[in-house]
Amino acid sequence: SSSFQIVNGKATSNIQITYTYMLAGKEPGKYTIAPATIVISGDKYTSNSVQIEVLPADKQPASSSASQGLPVDNSSVANVNNEQIFVKQHFTKTKVYEQEAIQVTYKLYTRLDVVQVGGAKFPEFKDFFVQDIELDPNRSWVVEHVDGYNYNTIVLKQCIIFPQHAGKINIDGGNVEVVLRMRTSSSRHQSIFDDFFQSYQDVKKNLKFSGAQITVKELPANAPAGFNGAVGAYTLNSSISSENIKVNDALTLKLKIAGTGNLKLVKTPEVKFPLDFDVYDPKLDVKVKPTSNGQNGSKSIEYVAIPRFGGDFEIPAVKFVYFDINRGSYQT
Repeated sequence: SSSFQIVNGKATSNIQITYTYMLAGKEPGKYTIAPATIVISGDKYTSNSVQIEVLPADKQPASSSASQGLPVDNSSVANVNNEQIFVKQHFTKTKVYEQEAIQVTYKLYTRLDVVQVGGAKFPEFKDFFVQDIELDPNRSWVVEHVDGYNYNTIVLKQCIIFPQHAGKINIDGGNVEVVLRMRTSSSRHQSIFDDFFQSYQDVKKNLKFSGAQITVKELPANAPAGFNGAVGAYTLNSSISSENIKVNDALTLKLKIAGTGNLKLVKTPEVKFPLDFDVYDPKLDVKVKPTSNGQNGSKSIEYVAIPRFGGDFEIPAVKFVYFDINRGSYQT
């Protein structure tokens, strides 16, 4: 295709050439389509590469009634079996310590045409601290091969949960209501026009998913002094605005806890300022994003203090104690 235009007396032209290839995978596996290259006026241009996953073909159904393509009597959706459409909840872990992060994902699997998803009821996670993961509103369906069949899948809900006590904690099941577009059955002979007129109708289906049980271990009893429930993997840094100031001038002390874990639940470490300092309430700045291992980011604590008398003063070192999940021990 080509175009030509004149704007304010300046002529410009554009030529676009598109090459389209139709591909079909011969064997299941993951493949890389190498970048395309072209040389124009001595300059070489390279496209991006493409990753393609070819899934196995569907296994043959045990009976013809399980086939996706057969007509369905929509006076009742009982004919839709659990192999055609279902919701599953996935846990990254089911055995954890107190305050250890677990990522929970609720995903819809379907071999049928879903036109609407709504009316979902998910567990409340009463014994957990919960942080929802914001999903992309423009996310698309992804094909997955499960138990011999290819399904269109989409994530319905995702969150990070932190158990607040030890023991076996039961998580409730739930349900999701979907609207399916399904072909109607007919006893009369169908003509080609039936594909266009009254051959399909929308029906509702309520999908239930079962609950689960999480085993939560108590944290070791030999916690060092100063432990306030921080669990994960962290670093601690500090800085001070100045070590030489005048009486009644303000100084700023900043602490920064960074890493992955239950960052939003981490309590502010105690700083022991000299008695002759006026200290204001600390200012907090928490920047985290959820990951499968918990909240990753940092928690900054900023103290402002003002000395009222001259002299040499010492601010003792600040201790931050946490339980390291990877090492299985307390760290200071």
